[in-house]
Amino acid sequence: MRLELDRVEERARLADWMDQAGRASSGLVVTGEPDVGKSALTIRTAQQLTDHGAAVACLSLRDLPESAVQVDTSWAGAR
Repeated sequence: MRLELDRVEERARLADWMDQAGRASSGLVVTGEPDVGKSALTIRTAQQLTDHGAAVACLSLRDLPESAVQVDTSWAGAR
């Protein structure tokens, strides 16, 4: 069983911001207090948008290497 608040208003607001960022070819950074559900809300909203045909890329800072040198090394082949 998964316990999650629906947060309809917040999800709609975030979806609008994500849509605006996409139309402007820019990014969106979601910040706030720890453990309030930012990641869960962002992931659910991104899924909602992709279900309606949007292309969404999400990245958590936890997914990145620990140092700038590791980032540079791991992305060197993409240049």
